[in-house]
Parts: sequence; structure tokens; C-alpha cells
Amino acid sequence: MTTTAASQFTRDDQPAGCMIATAATQCAPTQARQRDLLTTRRTEAEAALVTRLRAGITSGELPAETDTKPRPPSTAPSCAA
Repeated sequence: MTTTAASQFTRDDQPAGCMIATAATQCAPTQARQRDLLTTRRTEAEAALVTRLRAGITSGELPAETDTKPRPPSTAPSCAA
């Protein structure tokens, strides 16, 4: 399941990431606190994943050429009026 999710969320012909998490950041201005929390959590999760991937490269679990750069989000978080 994880392999399938990773394949689906990283397709070049689709928006990047989880649709629910991405949609949750598109909110009313009154929900800016929620948007900011979700944005922070997503950034922290991406950083943790990059750290783990780099550790896997260092330990030999992953090939040295493994791409560890996070993909940019398909849309920037915003609160629409």
C-alpha cells in the first residue's frame, strides 16, 4: 500500500501530495490558524522524511543517487476570501 501511495502521489501528471491535506489549506480567512498549523505540520513531515532518506543513503539502505529533494507543492497554501 505504501509503495502504491508513493507512486500515485509522485506522478508527474498529477498534483503532488495528498488531496485532503492540500485542500485543507485552501480555507476562509477565519481559518488562517488551521491553515498555518497544517502548513507547519506538512513542512515538518517533509523535513523528517528527507532526514530519514538521507540517513538511509548514509547507512547503505538506499542508493547514493536517491533523490531526497522534496517536491514543491502544486499550489501554495492560501486562504481565499
